[in-house]
Amino acid sequence: MKLDKQKVSKIFSILKEGRFINANSPKKEEKVLFEYVENNYEKLSEYFSHIDIELNLKNGYCYFSSLANKEQKLNVILELIDIVSFLYEIYPAFGVGHSIFLEEIFTAIKDNALLLKKLNKIKFLNSDTLESKINMLLNKLEKRGFITIKDEYKKEYVVLNSFEYLVEFFNRVEIKEIT
Repeated sequence: MKLDKQKVSKIFSILKEGRFINANSPKKEEKVLFEYVENNYEKLSEYFSHIDIELNLKNGYCYFSSLANKEQKLNVILELIDIVSFLYEIYPAFGVGHSIFLEEIFTAIKDNALLLKKLNKIKFLNSDTLESKINMLLNKLEKRGFITIKDEYKKEYVVLNSFEYLVEFFNRVEIKEIT
C-alpha cells in the first residue's frame, strides 16, 4: 500500500510547525489525518526518518520531534508554563476535553485582582486591553495545537489530547534546590 501524497503533505505541513494532530479535534479534517497517521504509522515514521524527523504517536495525538531548535522549543515551553498555570487558577480541573469559554476567563479576571496580575506577568501579552490579552493567550494555545475553537458563537474552546504532551513534559521536570 502506497502513502497518500496529499495526506502526507498536509501532515507534514502541520507537524513541521511544531503543532499536533489530535484525534479529539472537532475539525473533521484533523480527525481524518490523525486516523491516517494511526493506520500508517510505521510507513510514515520510516518516510519521515529519511529527513531526520521522528514521528511520534501518542494516546490520541501525534507530533514531530528532532534535536534541532532546542533553545526555541524551550522558550515555547516556558511561555506555555505561564499560560497553563494561569488557566489552572481559573479551571482547577483543566485538562483534555475541558471546555474553555472566553467570557468565563474575562469574568474570572474581573473578579480576581491576583488573576489580572498573573495575566499581566505573561511576557508575550503586549496589549492594552484585557480582551485582546485573553485572545492572544488562547491564540497561542490554539496555534500550538493544544486547544481549538469548538463553537465560534459561544467563543468556546476545547482542550485537545496534545495537552497531555505538556502535562508529561511538566511532570518530568525536576527542580532541585541548591543548598
